Amino acid sequence: MKMFSRHACISSMLLAFLCQQAQVSGMREVEFLCNKGQYLCGEPILLRTTVANLEDKNFVGELTSGGYEGKYCFGGSFTMHIALGDGEFRDILGRDTKRPSFPVSVPPLHVEYWSDRHGLPGRLNLGERSERVDMLVLSRPGDYKLMAVFKNRDRSVRMASDPIDLKVIPVGEEEEGFSRLADQAVFLKLGRAIHAAFYEECDEGLIGDSAVGELAAKILEEYPDSEFAEYIRYCHMLSPSPTQTEFRELAKGRKEPALRYVRENTSSWLLADLYRKLFWTYVAEKDREGAQKILNESSRRAPHAAVLKYVREEGAARLSKLPEAQVRPVSHKAWPAYMTAIAVAITVAVLGLTSLGGVVLVKRRRK
Repeated sequence: MKMFSRHACISSMLLAFLCQQAQVSGMREVEFLCNKGQYLCGEPILLRTTVANLEDKNFVGELTSGGYEGKYCFGGSFTMHIALGDGEFRDILGRDTKRPSFPVSVPPLHVEYWSDRHGLPGRLNLGERSERVDMLVLSRPGDYKLMAVFKNRDRSVRMASDPIDLKVIPVGEEEEGFSRLADQAVFLKLGRAIHAAFYEECDEGLIGDSAVGELAAKILEEYPDSEFAEYIRYCHMLSPSPTQTEFRELAKGRKEPALRYVRENTSSWLLADLYRKLFWTYVAEKDREGAQKILNESSRRAPHAAVLKYVREEGAARLSKLPEAQVRPVSHKAWPAYMTAIAVAITVAVLGLTSLGGVVLVKRRRK
């Protein structure tokens, strides 16, 4: 029996090891993707960085202290390098003094207005991975190369992704027909407004400029299935609420559009951000059942999202403090209907029993 137990233990350990190897096989230490290969000038570019611990037990996904200065928290060692054409790669996020000569997103690409959003975790266990999604707007057409980069404290490159290629074309050369909607300047304004909404969680830029608002409305109406339309619908759910109890919750009236968005855009890279907002909205409403449902769904659909790290770590504790769902008492206004329903139920039951009694009596008489 002892020998059998020892073999069973070894087999279990071997199986766990093989499962772990299968989990990390096919993965790279740093993977970097953009959601398309070609963009209209001014169109927001979604970028997804995935970092994985494939072999190092002391793997650090992002340094806990990057030594950055200023009023924003820039998230440690993570940055991005960009090159236009055959030009030299330049750092667009960190403190590199060799900034690109061409314009990129302003404010800096991964400004952290909220401490629990994009930052990758400090450490990952073997086989674990973490994903962050960023947004970039390029206002100069051309062929670009981008890399996700992690640096050491001395600013040397510790690890980097393979370069990805993308093309930015001017308004007037795209094939989908967006050009007739507005000129290049308005498209750039719209792209920057979406970029600001994504990082600042506020859509004021989309509604504060009449030309931008008009272009956004046309895109929603004429190109509802485009990425541009997806970004606009997403941004219109982001607005600070004067009655917020949780600083991360959705403004009043924006929960239902957010729920509809996550149902209709199941493959969107923006889902995790909305799951985060929806979870804290339900918590603010003291809706334990709704918050638990969002927590379960987000864990299934976006298990590696860095933006949900705080939700995963603190969500269960916050849910435990919410009251259990209770059956609501019937209001006085609904009392007549409530009593009528009870009376109907009693009548049906009595008639059923009476019929049953008649059947039994007939059977007895036949005997």
